[in-house]
Amino acid sequence: MPRRLSPLVVLLALLLASCGQAATSPTAVQPTTGAAPGGDVQPVFAFSEAVAGKNRIAIGLVRNNTPLNDPNAKVHLRFFNLDEANPQIKFETDAAYYGQGLPAAFYVAYPTFDKAGNWGVEILTQLPGQAQPSVSKQRLEVKEHSNVPIVGQPAISTKTLTVKDVSDVAQLSSGSQVDPAMYQVSLD
Repeated sequence: MPRRLSPLVVLLALLLASCGQAATSPTAVQPTTGAAPGGDVQPVFAFSEAVAGKNRIAIGLVRNNTPLNDPNAKVHLRFFNLDEANPQIKFETDAAYYGQGLPAAFYVAYPTFDKAGNWGVEILTQLPGQAQPSVSKQRLEVKEHSNVPIVGQPAISTKTLTVKDVSDVAQLSSGSQVDPAMYQVSLD
């Protein structure tokens, strides 16, 4: 299962999107269609990658450049394998609401992709009072293997400077009270 993103990362992605900047992930391509006549709700992917197998797909919603937090919003996902000659719906699922007490919510689904490749995701979003759902179509690259460590794998080795590498411990920290004992071992 791919590494999970913290709610803070998701919130930051939503806030970036609300400022008019494109919040994309390495696996996402911008929407190929906009909102349907039912409204102008735009979904924003809030996850780092998708891989063959089970995934956690988080989506934020933005309307009029403002992140939404509506527990009554309905978010439905339909998945298509775009590598097939005549792509049909392979599977579909509803996304669950997560946002209680937060300024912006995210909606999470757990799809399982049977193979890597180019997938399409049709996202139907309906807010209370909307007659028709907003529809967005997005492309998603599903990788064979994750580029980041998954649960149970060792963390990526990263060399960091220690007190042995610098002449003054102040080069390692901007804190007012630096404890040299904290800088004895590199993270690798």
